[in-house]
Amino acid sequence: MFRRMQAATGQEPDVTHPAPNRTRLTCTSPRVEIWAEFKGKSGAWVGTSLTVDGKSRPPSLSDGEVTRLWFDPDGTGGLAPGELPPIPETRRPVPAEIQRFLKQLPEAGFEAGFDQAAGRWLLGFDVPGGGLRVFFTRYRGRWDVSIDRPLMVVAGGEDVSAQANGKVDQAMALLMKSSPATPGSSQPAVAGSADSTRSNSVETRRRVVIRE
Repeated sequence: MFRRMQAATGQEPDVTHPAPNRTRLTCTSPRVEIWAEFKGKSGAWVGTSLTVDGKSRPPSLSDGEVTRLWFDPDGTGGLAPGELPPIPETRRPVPAEIQRFLKQLPEAGFEAGFDQAAGRWLLGFDVPGGGLRVFFTRYRGRWDVSIDRPLMVVAGGEDVSAQANGKVDQAMALLMKSSPATPGSSQPAVAGSADSTRSNSVETRRRVVIRE
């Protein structure tokens, strides 16, 4: 584990003993902390903790995901503020979980693509001066809206993701407000949100473009 943590973070873990017969390995950056704890002479695993800006994250991430989170905690991929990540071209079939999510979205010309480098799916579309991205991460064998960063919305050239509160309907409202020509703006209501993918709401017809 010492070698794995060092490889993932580029930092040698600090070795401490928080209690008798307990050994903890910790890597800490200004924003990210990860530790793994073991007990007894056999070194039996006790638990793992991963936090970003003091907020807990799923500790069951792969080594590659830990590396990406360690060096890019905001998930921007090095993009400038207000710059949306491109939707990569992919020939992969869209997973069933994401297809179900798509059925609840308004008709807005959503595209779907798999980001090989980040190991995640992206949905979204662009409008003048902005657009929307919804991020999906694989948790325990299923694709779901990313816990650390569910979506990104840029309106008028500014990142207003925080105002969307992780909800697609609020993100769409922000885009409509900034651009009357936003696709789907003629609809009286916007259906679907990042926290309602499992609801029984009436499915909204949509047009999905899969880049390939």
